[in-house]
Amino acid sequence: MNNKLRWTLGIAVLVAFVMTAGFATIASAQGPTPTPPAPYTNPWGYWGPGGMMGGYGPAQGYMATVPYGYRGRGMGPGMMGGWGNYDYGYGYAPNATPISLDQAFNSAKQYVAALNNSDLVLAEIEEYTANFYGVVKEKSTGTNAFQFLMDKYTGAISPEYGPSMMWNTKYSPMSWMHGGFWFNAPSAQMSVTLAHDNAAQYLKTYLPNTTVEDKGDTFYGYYNFDVLQNGKTYGMLSVNGYTGAVWYHTWHGNFVAAKQLDQ
Repeated sequence: MNNKLRWTLGIAVLVAFVMTAGFATIASAQGPTPTPPAPYTNPWGYWGPGGMMGGYGPAQGYMATVPYGYRGRGMGPGMMGGWGNYDYGYGYAPNATPISLDQAFNSAKQYVAALNNSDLVLAEIEEYTANFYGVVKEKSTGTNAFQFLMDKYTGAISPEYGPSMMWNTKYSPMSWMHGGFWFNAPSAQMSVTLAHDNAAQYLKTYLPNTTVEDKGDTFYGYYNFDVLQNGKTYGMLSVNGYTGAVWYHTWHGNFVAAKQLDQ
């Protein structure tokens, strides 16, 4: 591995770590109580097609904290997809109108098509008060590939914070850190049933007025569950497929609606 590639990988990992630490609270069943969702920002900017290993393509580097600065070279469209150079903004006009769920769904389908990976397809889009949340899955296996967020006003697509970046053993730019877990589904020792039990215990301790859905979604390295209140979607959390750690998603806001591929 040459020095340039080492720097590229190192910077990508550092940026991902800083962003995840800033926007997510990771906890086991004994961890801290989930905090209210913070105001949504879009630190990663647009995703685009490109990159080796099914990367997430040219996109904006994180503000001026990366070596190349704002609108700098970022990580470029090379190894692991990088985070290249599109503009993005913070804050909206007072009369700004959010895009609709249908518009978000169509934009997300165009994004997935632009990845030029015929095995990937958009599975669903969920609308929350703070953002749109999407899931991409593999057609060949039926396994969920990765999760993303979409800005409700600009349509900018970014990797979802937390588990999709830190625990995804196949599609995350940080998957090389998992040391041998590449391309693995959650471990046999951590079944979806056991993951569900961990999630239920977490909610019993910290959000006792909520429950966890019976059927979770399987990703490479972790499970994802909807959190319910009075039988309706309230939020979501993820459970690590190897350690059983619970990660509550604090960045969505309140659930509004959902649209799946077959709808």
